[in-house]
Amino acid sequence: MMMKVGSLFVAGAMTLLIGGCGSEDAAVDGTPTRAAITPPPPPQTLRLVHEAEAMSGLQAPMMVSEEAGTSGGNVVRIPAGLDKNAPLTGRFTIPVELASDQQVTIWMRVHWSGTCANSVTLKAPGMPEMIVGEDGTYGSWHWVKVPNILPLKQGTVELVVGQREEDIGIDQILITSDADYVPQGIEE
Repeated sequence: MMMKVGSLFVAGAMTLLIGGCGSEDAAVDGTPTRAAITPPPPPQTLRLVHEAEAMSGLQAPMMVSEEAGTSGGNVVRIPAGLDKNAPLTGRFTIPVELASDQQVTIWMRVHWSGTCANSVTLKAPGMPEMIVGEDGTYGSWHWVKVPNILPLKQGTVELVVGQREEDIGIDQILITSDADYVPQGIEE
């Protein structure tokens, strides 16, 4: 992008030098002075890693379970063998504190057991409940991406992860403003 300032062409986001035409624009010795305008630095990338087992409001049948190969040795698990006709009451809340409005991408580190044991739901304020998962990776810990970039407002935001299927594990939740970031392994 090129921008013309007086007779000076400026490319990209560089420092702009602005000169005027009055006597106030000259130093005592008569040489011109210039005011420098530097754009603010880009905002820092938001990156929050939450341990599922440390989240609030855990409701049955979700439960904390010891699990090898996980970030903290514990996960949130929805056990196998649940009554298929029982209401889906399992859930937990992820409190997120934001200093400013953010567009975020959310990832979950999960363990699926099979085709009918590979999804949960996520509810964000002002948005419909979303299905997370339904991928074909079974029997190992891996990351799944929430299907939408979420617009979250400044302040405390509560995201709710809900039961959809049984025999699954949830280890970590990653919230980032970097839409291109793809987590690998256990996040620190």
